Amino acid sequence: PPTHPLPSPHRSADEVVVAADAVVEGAVTLGAGCIVHPKAVLRATAGSALVLGRGCVVEELAVVESTAADGTMVLGAGNVVCVGAVVRDSSLGDNNLLRARCVLDSATLGDSCIIGASCLLPTGYVAPDRASIVGNPPVVATVHPAVAAVSATRHTALRDLLGSALPKFHHLRDDVATSTGS
Repeated sequence: PPTHPLPSPHRSADEVVVAADAVVEGAVTLGAGCIVHPKAVLRATAGSALVLGRGCVVEELAVVESTAADGTMVLGAGNVVCVGAVVRDSSLGDNNLLRARCVLDSATLGDSCIIGASCLLPTGYVAPDRASIVGNPPVVATVHPAVAAVSATRHTALRDLLGSALPKFHHLRDDVATSTGS
C-alpha cells in the first residue's frame, strides 16, 4: 500500500492521523480517516497482518495486536478502542466501542457492540450485533437500534474532533501505510 502523507493540521476526513509516539509495527494497514493516539500500539507479528477499517480510533495506551501466524486480524469501520484496552487476535465488525482497559483475546464481535470498562472477554468469545457486555464474568444485554445509531453519530463527532485536535498538540507520523477505500 502507498505511504499516506500527513502534510498539515488542516486535514480531510479521509486522512489518517497517527501520533509520532504511537507504535506501528509489522504489516499494519489503516483505512481512511483512522486516528491513532500517542502511546497506542498497533502490531502485526511475523507472518500476520492487521487491518483497521475506515474511521477507526485507537486511544492512548491501547494495544491492538495480531499474532496469529499466516493470519489477518480485521477491525471493521468506525471502531473506537479506548484508553488501555487490549485487542489481540480478534475480529470486529463495524462501529464497536471498546471501553477503557477491556481485554479481547481471540474474540469475535458483530456490529455496534459496546464492551464495558475493564471487561474481560474469554478466549473464543462471540458477541452478536448490538451486544452490550459488561462485568467479569461478562453479562450481555442487547443495545436498542436507536441507541446504536446515536453511538455511530458520536463516533463520527469524536473522529472529527480528534482529527483536528491531535495535529495541533502532537507530532505526527508520515510513514504509515493506508488502504485506499476501506
